[in-house]
Amino acid sequence: MKFLLLEDDRDLGRLIRDEIENKGFQVDWFQSIKDAKSSMEQNSYDLAILDLYLPDGKGFDIVPDCQFPVIMMSALSGPDNRLRGAELGVIDFIPKPFLIKELFIKVERALGEKIQTERIWKYKGITLDLNKRQITSGEETHLLNKRDFRLLEILSQKHPNVVTRDEIMDYLYGKDQNPSHRTIDNAVVRVRQMLNDDDHQWIRSVRGEGYQWQIERQ
Repeated sequence: MKFLLLEDDRDLGRLIRDEIENKGFQVDWFQSIKDAKSSMEQNSYDLAILDLYLPDGKGFDIVPDCQFPVIMMSALSGPDNRLRGAELGVIDFIPKPFLIKELFIKVERALGEKIQTERIWKYKGITLDLNKRQITSGEETHLLNKRDFRLLEILSQKHPNVVTRDEIMDYLYGKDQNPSHRTIDNAVVRVRQMLNDDDHQWIRSVRGEGYQWQIERQ
């Protein structure tokens, strides 16, 4: 899943970008309407998060070109701007300042079933359902603990990219903790066993780098 972010405040833009990527999604971040429009001509997106006031115009200027849901951000989110956004098809308006968690509640609401569907994987009789945090094979069900769930989450959502062990450690434990790479390797072995992944068709080891999710969307 890929987001377009339009925000000229570098600190806020970097924060939102990093949080989106930490959740396993892709994001293209732009600081001008011109660059965002140019990218939209060449790429497809699932959601746009747009600042209202940019150096070269208003976020409203690109909403008619967005063939996907749009969330607008602004410190000036008065009734006139909200009305204009509604007229253009903006699905939600979030006033600055806001908590990142609040933004992601709106993102999940905007994408709804699409997020749910993209968190289910099936291959050779095995079903991985990240919504239910479980792996099912026939009548056997494995419930995922928090870290195994987050391991599978970051690997699957960053497909087809290779995810380094350091990235996985930060996602599972946070930047303040420093488990060894062996801890990550053991976690991969554990989830492979639950997936019956003896031939590494779900998760591929990339020597000297990390791991790569293999299963394509159904």
